[in-house]
Amino acid sequence: MYIIMLNSLPPLQPLPLIILLRKRIFLFYLLIFLITIAHTSTPSTAQQLHNQRRRLKQSNKLSQEQTPMAVLPPAFLSSSQQMEEVEGREERETSNLNDGVDSNVDDQAIERISRSLRIEKDQEDPSRLLNVFLPPTSQINNRPNRFHQFIARVTDVSVVDDPRSWDVNRTFLASVTDSSVINVHGLNAGHKYKVAILGRREAESLLIREEDILMDPVPLDFGVPSNSTSILVTQHNITLRAHKPERALQDTFRIEYHQLDPLKRFPILDIHDLQEQREVELYIGNLSPGRDYEISVTSLREELPSVPWKGIVTTRPLKPENLNVIEINSSCILLQWQLPIESGADRFKIAYGLLHGAQAMLKLEVLYPKQQIPLCQQILPGRAFIFAVIAEKSRQISEPSTTSHTIKPLAPKDLVVEPDFESSCFRVRVSLASENESHTGKCQISVQSEDQNGRSEQTIVPVKNGQICEVYFDLLPGRRYEFAATALSGSSAFSTRMLRNRAVEPGFDFASFGLNLRETPNNVSNSLVLEWPQSEVARLRIADLWARIVGRDSHLHFSIQPFDNPGPTIQRETGPTEPSPLVIDGLHEGECYKVLLYTVTSSGIVSERRFEQFLRKNAPQLDLAVGHLNSRAATIQTFYVSGTSTLFNSDNQNNIRTSKKEKLKISPQCQLQIQVVDSLTSQLIVERILTLSSNEQNLQELSTSQLPSLSLDNLKPWRKYVVNGEVICGAQNRHSSPCTPKMHRLTQVEFRTESAQPGPILNFTVRPLNSYSAQLRWQIPSEPNGLISHYIIQIEPQLENDNNDLLNEFDNIKPWTEKVIVQEQNKNNKKLNEEFKQKEFIEKILDRLKGGHKYLLQVWAVNEAGQGRGSEQFSVHQPISAPPPPDRNSIQIVTDSIKSTELSARIDLSKISDKNGKIIKLAILVAEVDIKEEEKEEEENNTKNKQKRFDNWLLLNENNGTLPTWGMVRRHSTTNIWPPFIELELLPDNKNRRFSSPSSINTSPDTSIINSIFITSIGSDFECEEKLAEQICNGPLKPGSVYRLKLRLFTSQNLWSDSPYTDPIRLELSVTESFFGQPIIFILLLFLIIFGCTGFVLFLLVTKQRNNKQKTKQQIKQLQRPESDSNQSPQKRQKHSNKNNNQNNFNNRQNGTTRSNKSEGQWHVLKARKLKK
Repeated sequence: MYIIMLNSLPPLQPLPLIILLRKRIFLFYLLIFLITIAHTSTPSTAQQLHNQRRRLKQSNKLSQEQTPMAVLPPAFLSSSQQMEEVEGREERETSNLNDGVDSNVDDQAIERISRSLRIEKDQEDPSRLLNVFLPPTSQINNRPNRFHQFIARVTDVSVVDDPRSWDVNRTFLASVTDSSVINVHGLNAGHKYKVAILGRREAESLLIREEDILMDPVPLDFGVPSNSTSILVTQHNITLRAHKPERALQDTFRIEYHQLDPLKRFPILDIHDLQEQREVELYIGNLSPGRDYEISVTSLREELPSVPWKGIVTTRPLKPENLNVIEINSSCILLQWQLPIESGADRFKIAYGLLHGAQAMLKLEVLYPKQQIPLCQQILPGRAFIFAVIAEKSRQISEPSTTSHTIKPLAPKDLVVEPDFESSCFRVRVSLASENESHTGKCQISVQSEDQNGRSEQTIVPVKNGQICEVYFDLLPGRRYEFAATALSGSSAFSTRMLRNRAVEPGFDFASFGLNLRETPNNVSNSLVLEWPQSEVARLRIADLWARIVGRDSHLHFSIQPFDNPGPTIQRETGPTEPSPLVIDGLHEGECYKVLLYTVTSSGIVSERRFEQFLRKNAPQLDLAVGHLNSRAATIQTFYVSGTSTLFNSDNQNNIRTSKKEKLKISPQCQLQIQVVDSLTSQLIVERILTLSSNEQNLQELSTSQLPSLSLDNLKPWRKYVVNGEVICGAQNRHSSPCTPKMHRLTQVEFRTESAQPGPILNFTVRPLNSYSAQLRWQIPSEPNGLISHYIIQIEPQLENDNNDLLNEFDNIKPWTEKVIVQEQNKNNKKLNEEFKQKEFIEKILDRLKGGHKYLLQVWAVNEAGQGRGSEQFSVHQPISAPPPPDRNSIQIVTDSIKSTELSARIDLSKISDKNGKIIKLAILVAEVDIKEEEKEEEENNTKNKQKRFDNWLLLNENNGTLPTWGMVRRHSTTNIWPPFIELELLPDNKNRRFSSPSSINTSPDTSIINSIFITSIGSDFECEEKLAEQICNGPLKPGSVYRLKLRLFTSQNLWSDSPYTDPIRLELSVTESFFGQPIIFILLLFLIIFGCTGFVLFLLVTKQRNNKQKTKQQIKQLQRPESDSNQSPQKRQKHSNKNNNQNNFNNRQNGTTRSNKSEGQWHVLKARKLKK
């Protein structure tokens, strides 16, 4: 309504300013008046909110006294804080409820709500949790006086001895997630609580229901019976220990227990609780050992039982009795024991091991009622063992019952009677079982003669790791004795006795008797000699030893018999009394003989110990020499060895040694083995076996043709060979013959074949290093056939007919060769073959190649015999890379050609290298520069840093090597300084051997090449405005600007390099800008104008001042001569007056004012007076 009234006012008419302001002030006050009336007539929403806030403040006066924590929901408060805050608030609300609200509440409605409420203990934790189930929301909302919140107040009313045990009073609200249930938590077990349910309606709280709830008690926790430390078990008692639950109440502990097997029940025990005690100890006695008991402990509070703690506890069994060990055999025993009848058990645990030792004990189990077990594992004869048996019942074990026992050791294995030459008596040696099989502490050995004349017995400790027992007795050779041996372990373990009855054999020892068996020196008679010691002292000692060990009437037998070939056996007898040595001659060289030495008594008893040796005579000595020799063949000859004289063969440069013998006997088992080895490859190329004759031959009549020789064919030229020869006797039946083969190694012979042309090189590879260089690698020929002196490399450019450009480039390029000199070889014979053994690669770098070209490469090896075969041709295509950066002088400005929009550049093609690839095009880059900016940077930085900055700035404008064209910078540049751009692009013309621009680019007619100097015009195309911006065009440059030029070379579209920028070039000004376009000329012109104006003004001022002075002087003269002027004639006065008037008129025109003659005269008078004063 008010808005309509305001809009219905007539529009304002254009009035004077004061009237308009008055009307606007009037309208403003009228608007305020109408708004005030509207607010007073109808209550606003703000007033309603203000009234509600005021009523809330009156109803919540008590809440102002509470702490800020009182406004938090119960979920954010601790139990004590929640109880304190809510309890005070509910008491105040209840008092207000009892004061004035009883009359406004419907008692029947509250009763119905009270009946719909349910207070129940939580099923999962009835000891600490309560659940208050609220009535459905629909029933509450239908009531006229509905409650918007329910509160559960919990008060501890338990009967306790110490008031500190009471729980604090707390208040709980419904949870946010479920508003139909109030979860009362944090209660104490066994406590009685008074639970009051209050309904909250606006600022009032009403008591709906009140009920006493006794929480269930909690049982004592004794843990798991099997591994609990709270349960102490003995053989007849069980003690249960536990801490009472924190803040829990109970009156009585009830214990129920009974025996399981056999079943036996016991009376129930009730033990009253003392609240001041924190620990509980329950004792159960008079129990049977090794029995299972089921025990149940329940906590009672006002006859309300808790969930019982239940467990099966087992008492400890009694230890076994009467342990006994019975030996079954040497490695098994039977362990027996007995369990007391009053004790129970499930199983028996047996452990046994060595009594003294670090070995772990072996453990095993036996189920009850079995009370014996055979033990065979780790039972060692002769060792003392400890055995332990433990009874177990449900993880309860008894005390161990132990016993120790020593196992009977094994009987001795062998008994040997042998002579001992050091002590001059006989040694009885008894062999025992090894320590791993049986342990023997001592040995008992006895000896008794066959005629029962005497008996000797000794007890000794074994030696050699307990495996040998040795005893020395004085026995007579050839007489019979009875021997007995027993093994002992500890003090009571005896092994089975071993008995032996045998005759004492005579002894024999080759070294103890000082015998010497040797061949005759130099094989003069092919004999064997057996010698006794020659000194008298040694003979006396040997005679005494012979009487004690061998017998005075015994003899030494010496026999020799051929083994490889059938022949008679030679036998001789001797003794220590024989002064002369025993000689057997007539033997063959290289033959195998069996030599046997032993003693025999007069009764025919042969010594058990004998000297038996298979002896082969030395092999005959031969030597080798080289006969005929060329590049492909050689002959190896055989000679007999000499002792003194030497024959020299000048043809093969080998020494041949010969000896003089009358006759020579050689065994048929002797052969000559010759091996020829290639020293370069260490490969065996020839191996032959030649048979030697066994006939008697006279060396004086021996010729070269009668001995075997070897011819070698298919040898390699200039190859060093090594000939090894060896005479082997007995090689045919070396596996069946007991004689070791006798060998005589002949002197090694070395020879080298003659030279021949070398073969092709190996592993020839070519790898381009860059565009103009390539690396060649190869190995020496597999058949060098001599000393390689050098290598020849042929480089042949490959012409491609389908490419006219390459044909033109190769017009003057012909194949060429390069020589690779091999390092000087060592001429010493010992190192003559080292160059062939080296497998290193030979490398050569070629630097005269060009990028993008294809070459055929071939290598020849050359030695003293000439040039060999060439290698396979290898084709290599050199890669293309960016061309070398052009020199700074490769592009220069023709100073006479600089104009306002164009200039000419001279390109020196001789300073452009195409070794990285053919130059497919040239490009001239133009960059406009600011001279002031460059000079400023020159002062701050050196030239190098300036060039680096300029290039970096240029690169920022480049995009992968592509610069904008003239049209792009002309049309799209937003700055006064143009960015760098491509002004001109030139393509090669191979037919005319020059560079020319593409057909799409117009170049100046003076573009030419003279003596590799290429001159081109820049900025000469004035039709670039009509072409596309992306098209490269040689457009005109900006007159008077400063430019730098550089040359860019391309070997491909993405491979290029630039020359350094030229010095700055300033273009000439245009005709219109030649005068005003230059800043210095403009400044000079402006200075001249200002100077001229100032001079003109000063001239006017000086002139005016001069005129004023002249005029003043004239006036003064006129005042000084008034009379003289009056006496003048009228004509003169008139003339003088006219003259003065003309002068005054001229002065008035100079001052820009006009005055009348009268006023002018008056002014002159006044001026004159002033001047006079």
